[in-house]
Amino acid sequence: MAGSSSDAAQPDGSPVLRAAARFLNSLSDSRAIGVAISGGSDSTGLLSALCRSAGHGRIVALTVDHGLRPQSGAEAKHVAGLAERLGARHETLHWLGAKPKTGIQAAARQARYALLSGAARRLDLCAIVTAHTAGDQAETLAMRQARSSEGEGLTGIPPATLYDEAVWFLRPFLHLSRAAIRAHLSASGLGWIDDPSNGDRRFERVRLREAGVAAENLTARWRSRTQRAAEAGEAIGARAVRDEDDLFRFDLSGLDRDLALDCLRSLIDMAGGRARGLDRHGRERLGELLDGSDVGRLTVGRVLIQHRGSDIALRRERRNVAEISIEPGRRILWDGRYRIENRDPVECLSIAGGGRYGISPELVRKGDGSGAPEIARSCGRLSRLMPVFEAARADALGGLAGRMRFPRCPWRDWMAVGEPI
Repeated sequence: MAGSSSDAAQPDGSPVLRAAARFLNSLSDSRAIGVAISGGSDSTGLLSALCRSAGHGRIVALTVDHGLRPQSGAEAKHVAGLAERLGARHETLHWLGAKPKTGIQAAARQARYALLSGAARRLDLCAIVTAHTAGDQAETLAMRQARSSEGEGLTGIPPATLYDEAVWFLRPFLHLSRAAIRAHLSASGLGWIDDPSNGDRRFERVRLREAGVAAENLTARWRSRTQRAAEAGEAIGARAVRDEDDLFRFDLSGLDRDLALDCLRSLIDMAGGRARGLDRHGRERLGELLDGSDVGRLTVGRVLIQHRGSDIALRRERRNVAEISIEPGRRILWDGRYRIENRDPVECLSIAGGGRYGISPELVRKGDGSGAPEIARSCGRLSRLMPVFEAARADALGGLAGRMRFPRCPWRDWMAVGEPI
């Protein structure tokens, strides 16, 4: 345990309290707020500031126990006691089952998203708030720059992200330093738990933290990305169609080349359903297709693309379309493209590729026909994680999927945390 144990009063002029109050005043949703808290200094500072600013009863503290360290259960109990003292409800969410041998950090991150979003739905929370700081942002940008990231990668950690088309994850302390948060905790007489992994030099982020990286003002980049997404969304809404066989068409006539490529990458992402977007080689091949003759053909990102004049046709290639069985009551993402829920209480649901091109879901049901399955077309990676910058693009893709627009971000002032203080 680290930090002060005194009961000194926290001055209202603290940048941490100001950030918490500004965040709460900028929310358009009055429901309770979930705060993800591990017990570390950043999340403890977030919880204490929000409890003080929001008043009793509005904050729900949520701790994910990954079960990766022997002391994790005791730490969760400590956080539960802290939440009670601060006037917040508390729940511990457990990551159960076997853990992967490799890629543990990525797997743990996915588990946190799933557990926290599940709690948000069950408890009817307006959002989940996390304690990412300006230091986390700087480290993320440094890692991406080291990998020669460009474009979207250089906008860093988004201030708000929509998970699974349903739950917003908000980061109101993204402009604050860890030092400011710890000063707030010390003045408030609150301690925190030091996670030993934060000092493990096997992790790239820890090495960068020790070396020191400067925070950047990202406001201009965020505005630019939001504007670019709006332009792409407008073009997709006006020029793209999708038919019942999951064939997409896009009209290139008179469209700026860079904007056309941006739109096509989004359509490829949705049509192919891959977990990752096109790499640099794939983007180059797509550009060559547009710059070549009036007639061309290309397969990239699991998508067959046919170019004829100003018309582009795109569809999932037939190869390796998933054939699976869904157990009763389960919901899956089939082939990265369709969310399918088996509502039958007893029988499994078999799915294979069907339709004109062998790429549409063909369902085989048994039993008495009770519990008809639910099927919804995914919008690609934006259905899984949608940065707030991409709302207009996501809405346009949602239109192709035959749905209404994505849920609006409840935090009106998210752009304010682009400038570190």
